[in-house]
Amino acid sequence: MSEAFDDALETVIVGFDLGHGQTALALAYASKDAPPAVLALPGSTDKQHVTAVAEHPKLGVLVGEGAAGVRGVSRLYVGFKSPEFGAEPVRRPTTLFVQKVVADVQEKALVPRAGRVRWVVGAPSGWSSQIRAAYAALLRDAGLAEVEVIPESRAALLSARECGEVPLRTGGRDKAVLIVDIGSSTTDYTSVIGREAKLVDRGNTRLGASLIDREILRQQLERHPLRARLEEIMLDDPAVRLRLELLCRRVKEDYFRTPQERFRDNPQAKVPGMDSIPTAGDDLDVVVRLGKADMDAVLTAPQPTLGGQSWIEAFRADLAAALQRLGRRLEVVVLTGGPSRMDFVLDVCQQAVGADVEVRCGSEPEFAIARGLALAGRISIKTKGFRADVRQFIESGQIESLVKERLPELTQAMGAAVASGITERYIIPAFRQWRNRDIKTLNAMTTIIANQVNEGLQNENSTALAEAVATWQNGLRPQLEERTRTICRRWGISADALTLPEIGLDGSPLNVKFDAGAATAELKSVANIVNVLVAGIGATLLFGHGVALIATTGPVGVLIAFVVAVSIGVIGREAAMEKALSADLPMPIRRFNSEQKLVAKLRREAPAKEEELAGEFAKEFRRNQEDKIKDGVSQSIAQQLDALADKAELLIS
Repeated sequence: MSEAFDDALETVIVGFDLGHGQTALALAYASKDAPPAVLALPGSTDKQHVTAVAEHPKLGVLVGEGAAGVRGVSRLYVGFKSPEFGAEPVRRPTTLFVQKVVADVQEKALVPRAGRVRWVVGAPSGWSSQIRAAYAALLRDAGLAEVEVIPESRAALLSARECGEVPLRTGGRDKAVLIVDIGSSTTDYTSVIGREAKLVDRGNTRLGASLIDREILRQQLERHPLRARLEEIMLDDPAVRLRLELLCRRVKEDYFRTPQERFRDNPQAKVPGMDSIPTAGDDLDVVVRLGKADMDAVLTAPQPTLGGQSWIEAFRADLAAALQRLGRRLEVVVLTGGPSRMDFVLDVCQQAVGADVEVRCGSEPEFAIARGLALAGRISIKTKGFRADVRQFIESGQIESLVKERLPELTQAMGAAVASGITERYIIPAFRQWRNRDIKTLNAMTTIIANQVNEGLQNENSTALAEAVATWQNGLRPQLEERTRTICRRWGISADALTLPEIGLDGSPLNVKFDAGAATAELKSVANIVNVLVAGIGATLLFGHGVALIATTGPVGVLIAFVVAVSIGVIGREAAMEKALSADLPMPIRRFNSEQKLVAKLRREAPAKEEELAGEFAKEFRRNQEDKIKDGVSQSIAQQLDALADKAELLIS
């Protein structure tokens, strides 16, 4: 491992979940495997901040509840997470909020000021890579020198996987899991099969829990005796509306923290919350009370943002669409994000998937994204080191050395693959054609045999060569594993993570005995090896000494020797061989002996003669094709290792 990656392992990683509604941070170390620790943000309640920032003429920049509750602010920003980074109402509060949060955690020594710190920030999965790049640029301008922006769906997966909430296998097979990540502004759906995940769709960038907060405020204003005055105040000062939305959010969260049995036992029970709004005269107390009937009305109210659907209807429809796109039977649903604590979310999911599918709410879902972001940062650093080690191994020449050492075994197996069965499949039929004078000369017969052998090997239905390669590579696997085990051990993954898949054949095409969903790259690489070897055999058989080998060695050699022997009286001993090969011999010579006896002789001597021909082919392959075979096979094995490394990355934590 290089010194650069030694230095990288000293990095402190901070997962920065700057959410639309709440913000949380988690810290991890690249050199350690301990779970990320959620930071208790200075001035926060329950370790997280309300995503709010205020500018105060005397107190400066304030964040979280401090920003929402203080009086006399010049500007208050809430819910400013948006891809419109060029707009001042997005750019300025984002910059102020990030700078203040970072300054606070550094002042309290929760995050070091010196040394290497990597910030990993989440973005809704619906944001494109270009938007994420623009977000990263804004965050760098705000002071996060080393920052990476990743989809929150990936963070949700990593957090759920680390906590054991995503079951990877059952009965020797991978489970199908759907992660539903509900935030204040968006909802994302991620499909997980084993350790691989993919976004089911681009998520719903409108379906967030903040819509519920706004509907609560609208409902409460309708029944407030001073509604007109409040609306006038909110019109004059937008910060008042933001404060009231935050009040509704707090009451909503208290409502869902309350055991629902309380509301069933007492339909009149309500959860209250209050805030004082400064006015030109006395302060105006605003009280928000939520009971079951209130919340039912909020959740079923048509939402213009959702095209007239209620929050529950939109969530149910999105979930149904995500389930339809999965493509296989679902077994587990994992809910993440703070809003997933709302009881009805669990109920809607269970109704959508049926009683046979388990629905789980992650532990501390409000911190899942922050933890997952920190894990993603650590994995990114370790993955780069792991891939550097794999690349260094591939480029070290060890693969080429091992292949070269065992090349005689491979060429012998290749020779046997070409020669085995050649008598019955090609020589006897060609001999019968020559005997009937459909083929004029023995030279032409030999060339035809060579062409037919090569065409047979090119035919996708032929597995002789593929089987030879498969057997040879399977024998190579333990020796390669010995050399890659150190890499796996260094990065804390299973020693067999870089072991080439065992190759088996069930006919044609090649069938790799490996997870079919994950073996495409390996299958392609094994096919590449076969292609390299077939090309080498074609060059040997169709050009130069290959045809001469067939003519003088093995079963064809037996046949030609016999023809030469019976031709001496006609064409003379001196030129017998040359003329016998190129002459259009008369029918009496062609039929000097019975076809039945000659065919019987060919079949009787076929095993020994085909073995002899296989040996000569092996020598010819080494003599004329060794470098091409060695390079082609080594490159294909390197491709397989690269493909395995892609999957092994998912094992790094």
